[in-house]
Formats: sequence, C-alpha cells, structure tokens
Amino acid sequence: MLLKEAVSGNKKATDELVAVYADEIYFAALTYVKDSETAREILDKSISDLRGSLCVYPGKGFDSWLAEIVYKNAIFAVKERILAS
Repeated sequence: MLLKEAVSGNKKATDELVAVYADEIYFAALTYVKDSETAREILDKSISDLRGSLCVYPGKGFDSWLAEIVYKNAIFAVKERILAS
C-alpha cells in the first residue's frame, strides 16, 4: 500500500518509503564502495533518483528496481574515484 501511494505521488508515502529503505540502500552502497563517506553520497543520490523516478516505476520487483538504482550509482562513484586518482 505504501509503495502504491508513493507511486501515485503522495509525498508523505514517499518520505515513509525512503525511511524504510534508507539503511538498506546505505549498507548496499557500503558493500560496493567500502567507504562510509562515498556510501553516504550514493545513499543521497539514490534517494534523489528514487524520488525522481517513482513515476516510471514498472509496477513490480521494487527491491530489484531499487537495487539497480543503487548499483548504478555505486558504479558511477567508483568510476569517479578512479578518474580522480
């Protein structure tokens, strides 16, 4: 029900959805990058992407869809780190 409300544009439901998944997003990011500051940046970017793309959520497999967002942001962060060194 929460996801359905968030997808329909309910800001409160979206905020609650973010609160439910924030730790999971952070720890997934930390697993990928092994750096807490970078994981925090990935969390922030992933939450922003989640909020911005709920309107195009395909309607099934939310956990996988969210994991893909986090993974793409982690890959981007790692590439940035490599290019900066």
